[in-house]
Amino acid sequence: MTSPTTRLMNTVAILEKLVSFDTTSRNPNVPLIEWVESWLDDHDVTYTRHRGPEDGKWNLHAILGPVEKGGLAFSGHVDCVPVEGQDWSRDPFVLTELDGKLYARGAADMKGFVAAMLAAIPTLQTLPLRKPVHLFFTFDEEITCNGARYLIEDVKSRDLMPDYCVIGEPSLLSPIIAHKGRFTVRSM
Repeated sequence: MTSPTTRLMNTVAILEKLVSFDTTSRNPNVPLIEWVESWLDDHDVTYTRHRGPEDGKWNLHAILGPVEKGGLAFSGHVDCVPVEGQDWSRDPFVLTELDGKLYARGAADMKGFVAAMLAAIPTLQTLPLRKPVHLFFTFDEEITCNGARYLIEDVKSRDLMPDYCVIGEPSLLSPIIAHKGRFTVRSM
């Protein structure tokens, strides 16, 4: 089994790579998705890629253990908000460590969680998984949440819905059970 120190080192190395991709929501995410696919290929993980409505925007669904519905999902989006007009003191697409903290665009929201998902794969593969562990990587959370909508449609169409899902969104760094809610009013 991988040691906690090795996992942390792997997580930071993965995060360094993930933040180097400018996946600002207006940009395609395909270069990052292809890099994740390469990581999954290197670890013999089953996955499917699904196109969004715009060229170059993709979701990815990986499964460890039995390829079936049920089990637990971990979900993270790979897009981030723009950096224009912000006073960055360093390159926002280069991971920087300062006083024990890691800085870069998307490092917390939410490429850090995505890096942890990927770094956990070798450990998960050592476990006798009776139920699947799903890994979801989505696009466009920052602007429309459409990536998650497309992902859900795809997963349902393939009858692979998990029983539970952990979403690594850093809501003030406090766990939230269920959704905080949303209310929309449309003027006619």
